[in-house]
Amino acid sequence: MRLVTIPNKEVSDFLYQIINNANKITRYWTSGTSLIDGKNWVWFSTLKQIIYTNWLFGQPDLPAERCIELQLQKSRGLQWNNLDCNIQLNFICESQDVNDKGEVMPNNWQGAFADPSISPNFPVLNYNKNSYYIGNHMVLSYVDADRFCKLIGMELVSIESKEENNYIYNYIRDTIAGTTFWSAGTRLVNGIDWYWLPYGRKVTYTNWFVGKPDSKVEHCIQLQFLKDSGLFWNDLNCAIAQNFICEAPTEKIAACPIIDPACEKLPANQCPTISKSPAFHFGKEKVTNNDAVKKCNDLGLKLISIRDKATQEYVQKYIANIAYDNPFWTSGNRLSDQTTWRWLSGENIKEFFWNTGEPNNSGGEECISIKKEGQVYGWNDAPCNQLNYYICEYPYEHNNCQNSCNQLPVVNVFIDNEPKTVY
Repeated sequence: MRLVTIPNKEVSDFLYQIINNANKITRYWTSGTSLIDGKNWVWFSTLKQIIYTNWLFGQPDLPAERCIELQLQKSRGLQWNNLDCNIQLNFICESQDVNDKGEVMPNNWQGAFADPSISPNFPVLNYNKNSYYIGNHMVLSYVDADRFCKLIGMELVSIESKEENNYIYNYIRDTIAGTTFWSAGTRLVNGIDWYWLPYGRKVTYTNWFVGKPDSKVEHCIQLQFLKDSGLFWNDLNCAIAQNFICEAPTEKIAACPIIDPACEKLPANQCPTISKSPAFHFGKEKVTNNDAVKKCNDLGLKLISIRDKATQEYVQKYIANIAYDNPFWTSGNRLSDQTTWRWLSGENIKEFFWNTGEPNNSGGEECISIKKEGQVYGWNDAPCNQLNYYICEYPYEHNNCQNSCNQLPVVNVFIDNEPKTVY
């Protein structure tokens, strides 16, 4: 699902009636925001400009308050107020748009960047087949910045040449865009080597400050703008809030087949390779399904969705290799109609890998786990509050890497979930 959008008075009145009859809570977040460019109010869930409004008298007021809350006003309906986005409120979700096949419709980000009614205010730089978004209207931790870039169909920036570093420096200088920004650089993978996280490539070109990196606990690369000097790199605690830079290549960067480290003990002919798949993190603590979602989100990952046989076989071989018999959570769950299974993204599940006799719905079993039955790790419907291990995934897209495998070192991205490593 996604945060609610309110495109017209009919939707607003409908929500008012439901909320007014349901409970005494009077304030809720919507997806309305001006975070994107600091000027235009848009529905973040769809990136459509807000046309219909129902602001409280005198609102919006403070320019630093960039998110829209609903306030239930008796006899006056749901009225809007702009508010600091960091304040904690209740919220309203809505179903995502789906097509006739039950597939979630793509978001509107690509179209929005080309929309002349919105795009002129976007701080976007185009250079060498890349588009760069300067996120200087908000400060976020490294993980949250990575998540935000993905929400707008981009990735945190990977700077792979002196020319690219200088071009971004010149743009920041000429537009007075800010002073400190997150890049995609991190050593969260193993605590030692620096990687560009979106593509799993080692950092080769660098522009560190003198004496940097200098800390064993600062695992993310911050970009610092120094006027008349350049754009220099610093290692920084990943939890510190910064501005950030996203990028979207016009041609997807190729990534080669992945061989997981878990396969090192297996004979070569048994080691699964994945040419079109995410990298995974296997969480070795028992949590509920809802907490598994949160654990993955905290790492900037997603609870796994197994969409094809290749991924199912890969996961099965991995679990068998590490010899864990306890079930692992996936993001699959059953809707209230008791027949439709969907992934957390809202996609209908099309291919199933149930254990024999499953799903049996033995007492309100609405979530899908991977469970060992004999020598097979198939799917089982389980109570969502059951305590299981979990699998997170880090999805990325890539093209056929026929001509690039020898040039681009690729790793299977693994993020440890120990707090000392994340922060």
